[in-house]
Amino acid sequence: MTELQKILFSLVEKNGIVYFLLDTDHTIVSCSENMVSVFGYHPPSIIGSKLEKFCFGKDRDHLSKLLDSTFLSNKENEIEFRLLLSDRSLRIVSATILALSTDNEDQKIAVFMRDITDQLNSKLFKDSFFNLSLDLFAILDFTGKVIEINEMWYEKFGYTKEELIKFGIAKVFKSDERLAAGRMYDWLKVSNESMHDYEMECCSKTGETKFISWSARSDALPGLVFLVGRDFTEKEKPNKN
Repeated sequence: MTELQKILFSLVEKNGIVYFLLDTDHTIVSCSENMVSVFGYHPPSIIGSKLEKFCFGKDRDHLSKLLDSTFLSNKENEIEFRLLLSDRSLRIVSATILALSTDNEDQKIAVFMRDITDQLNSKLFKDSFFNLSLDLFAILDFTGKVIEINEMWYEKFGYTKEELIKFGIAKVFKSDERLAAGRMYDWLKVSNESMHDYEMECCSKTGETKFISWSARSDALPGLVFLVGRDFTEKEKPNKN
């Protein structure tokens, strides 16, 4: 290991950044020891592999093209992509890429990578419209766990945010609607399509029936489903009489 590498390793590990040194064909020559604590890979197990191998889906082509352009641009490049972990889960990472010359003047590519998944997810919840909307807003992960909901859920159904985070939004679905809702949710996760105006009968905490039209879309990058519900109970009542 060169003196330059030693300095880089010591700096990045202290800040939770994982450092890679690549050959010009993108093969991993070395990486910092904190790779195992940050992303779950033991460094010896990935040496000799190409960095793109650990990208998810279409992100591989994007990263590969950026790595190829490193010596042409002669400047730092930034990229965000989905990193596939050893347990098959995904993390969103931000990487800084630059060209290096080692002590023997071999060309290498340096990649400084940090996990921004939590930072990116928290940003989604800061927009003020989320809690000011008159519609029902929810953000769920791919297991169906509630990540965030707005205050309108309490107003419409009487369940607190804490209750719905604990028991899930299926709590407001009528029992005979839950199986179909679960199948629709599974379809959303794998199809990468949007769902529009899926009408369901729901039930408040006090037993009052609510007619809700749901729209949703999934995003595989953070592994989230975004759900919007619109109450049309008042329009439905004349049809029931």
